[in-house]
Amino acid sequence: MRCLFPSALLLVLSLASVSAATALPGGGGTKGGSSVPAPTAAAGADKAGQGQKTQGIVIRLDDFGSADIAYLSIPDQPPIGGIVLAHDGWGLNWGISTLADRLADAGYIVLIPDFFSGQTTADPLRAGELIRDVTPETAAKTLGAAVRFLRESPRFRAGRVALVGFGAGNGLAVSAAKAGTPKAARLDTLVLVGGPCSFPEETVARLDKRPDLLVLFGTAATPEARDAFASLLKDSKHTADLGTLPDGTEPSALLLLPEPSFARLDAFLRKSFAAPEKKNAVIGAIDSMNPFRDKDADAPAPKASPVAPAEAATTP
Repeated sequence: MRCLFPSALLLVLSLASVSAATALPGGGGTKGGSSVPAPTAAAGADKAGQGQKTQGIVIRLDDFGSADIAYLSIPDQPPIGGIVLAHDGWGLNWGISTLADRLADAGYIVLIPDFFSGQTTADPLRAGELIRDVTPETAAKTLGAAVRFLRESPRFRAGRVALVGFGAGNGLAVSAAKAGTPKAARLDTLVLVGGPCSFPEETVARLDKRPDLLVLFGTAATPEARDAFASLLKDSKHTADLGTLPDGTEPSALLLLPEPSFARLDAFLRKSFAAPEKKNAVIGAIDSMNPFRDKDADAPAPKASPVAPAEAATTP
């Protein structure tokens, strides 16, 4: 496969990333509230991600069906595929953006849409409020725009795309991964990381069966909860790779996955992206009943341009 990123383009994006890095200082919010520290690693956890080379940039998704901003991190090599990250209730903070950069170093194009318009928090109660304010329709619209960006942007044209949810972001990912997706926003892979992964039976039953599914339960998930979820998957004729994060690595407290968990995620994505593409219907899914979806989703989309950090910080 030929590299999709000419040297000149890589230079421009690299220079832009240096200034854009200030858009997420120390994990604090960029607008809509005071800056707060990002949740920190548990004692003794791996200092994963501290040596990553890549720094992402902030872009807008206006041309792809959403008014949201997003954090984009690109590899310096031919990409393996694209990843959309659905962040936890803490928001688009330093932790999740650093994980995106680390995944880009591993060879993926990574995009994190910002569900909270720049707000971040370290308060669990506030995190719950923020995540509850994101409706399934909003999640479908925003994640759909992110997938479309990776697939349709003339700069990238990602052939394979995964949706990866973290903690409370799992619910947003699942709400957007139901059967009946428009072709432009199809998914190849769905990954749920952390949290109890406790969803209603009808929700699991509606999940599209075509995307490869990896579930890494958080340490807060009881054995009973894990067994119940596995049973729902079996009853709905889903196949999945199930695992549990090591103690102390709950993504709500540590978004920088320690090496064993990161390696498992990386290996699963590589295997999924390398498999023959599934046919006879679209893969994966943004809820077809989403009333906010851009009706011109299948039309060619113009390029998305990076925005300066100061501009991104005031974008609604």
